[in-house]
Amino acid sequence: MEYFLIGMIAGIICGWLILRALINHKMKMVLDSIANSPLPEPQLKVVDIDLVKIKDRVYAYDRKDQSFLGHATTKDEMIADLRKRFPNTSFMAKTSNLKEVEFHDPV
Repeated sequence: MEYFLIGMIAGIICGWLILRALINHKMKMVLDSIANSPLPEPQLKVVDIDLVKIKDRVYAYDRKDQSFLGHATTKDEMIADLRKRFPNTSFMAKTSNLKEVEFHDPV
């Protein structure tokens, strides 16, 4: 009977050690694969905008669904506001629209 108990205890201990070693090995493999895989590049989203000038403020709207994007009084403020609100996004406006709101650069 005592040999049976000793065998059971030894089996449990050996099983536990083997299971722990397998789990550690698997975790090391997963962590190595995560460390070696490159991070995906953020995709740059392009949004067409319409600019509307009302008094001294210029408002930006999405050309597709006319949703409000931001407002400012100067071109630099508008760019800073849109960059802060929408990272990884590029905004496109028509040249004629920029001239209407006086955001165009003189050539």
